[in-house]
Amino acid sequence: MNNTTVKRNVSIDILRIMLALMVVTIHIGASSTGHVINSVTWVPMKFFTYIMHYLAIPAVNIYILISGYFSYKKLEYTNVFKKATSLWLVLLFYSLAGLIVYNVFFGDSLSISTIKDRVFLLSTGEWWFMTNYFCLIFISPYLNIIISSFTKKTFMAFFLLVGIAFSILPSLCQWKDAISINYGYSLIWFIVLYLIGGGIKRFSIDKRIRLGFWKYFGMYLLATLFILAQDLFFSKVLHCSGSAFVHYNSITILIQAIFLFLAFLNLEVHCRFEKSIVLISSLSMSVYILHCQADFGKILWNISEPSKYADTIYLPFVYFIITFGVFLLACTIEFLRTKLFKFCNIDIVSSKFVSLCNKGFERLVNLI
Repeated sequence: MNNTTVKRNVSIDILRIMLALMVVTIHIGASSTGHVINSVTWVPMKFFTYIMHYLAIPAVNIYILISGYFSYKKLEYTNVFKKATSLWLVLLFYSLAGLIVYNVFFGDSLSISTIKDRVFLLSTGEWWFMTNYFCLIFISPYLNIIISSFTKKTFMAFFLLVGIAFSILPSLCQWKDAISINYGYSLIWFIVLYLIGGGIKRFSIDKRIRLGFWKYFGMYLLATLFILAQDLFFSKVLHCSGSAFVHYNSITILIQAIFLFLAFLNLEVHCRFEKSIVLISSLSMSVYILHCQADFGKILWNISEPSKYADTIYLPFVYFIITFGVFLLACTIEFLRTKLFKFCNIDIVSSKFVSLCNKGFERLVNLI
């Protein structure tokens, strides 16, 4: 009998940790949160800000590519209610915790309407990413069926056609979201990314085109430089905005995301810190959830005010402190949340609820 234990390749866990840091970096610069991009005028810091922003911008797309890659053939419709309930409970915890903390320290008045919005938080769009992802969970098993029906030829045709329809054409239609894909902030785009991620897994593209980590990572860096160059070209030469090429559904961002994803799929990492990396990776999604929660977000950006340092040499340090500060705080809170849920037997209660949902769903399907 072979007792050899195959060690886990933690490269994707490292990527997940990186993505959490990248999302915070995006929001430090974004006009609706940290405001740095709108505030910076000093050329050295402007260059730094845009490089950081464009290096980080594929993070959202990669999250869904990962979901498609690892959920293919694993997520059946019987697991949908379990995954959706687990996500909703986590979001409910952060939403209510944010509401309580903000009211305790800043004295906002509570209302029945506010509490109702927090309980039915996905209908309010508090987290646009999680709202779309929650819906994606329900249709993922049927997207897996579509992925299974692909041949190599039909998958490549699909990739090219949706690339043209949902990525290239919207990028060329400057300043207009001509087909209402909402610049990638939509379930339609998530479906496209999920199918691409699942297709990469089904046809083992990461193994068939095995260029190695550094070549794919180099392509990701080249794509980043191209995005920066086209932004300079549009703003300095054509004197207009090139923002259509830096939306989540832009062809440049899609290619950049695929390159970085393939880089880590081609990376073999086995080390003695494997358990710690896996643990931190499992906690890392909380980084997005925490700093994008409405109340925590207001506290974070009002206290840190990174735009104040936009034209100073301290800006890189501000990026570093905020990014890793949020990461450490979120992972600590998430670790404590998991312990609290375990202590309160939340998982046992939710499993009973999931069981009832599955039985009711089965009866409904059989009745129809």
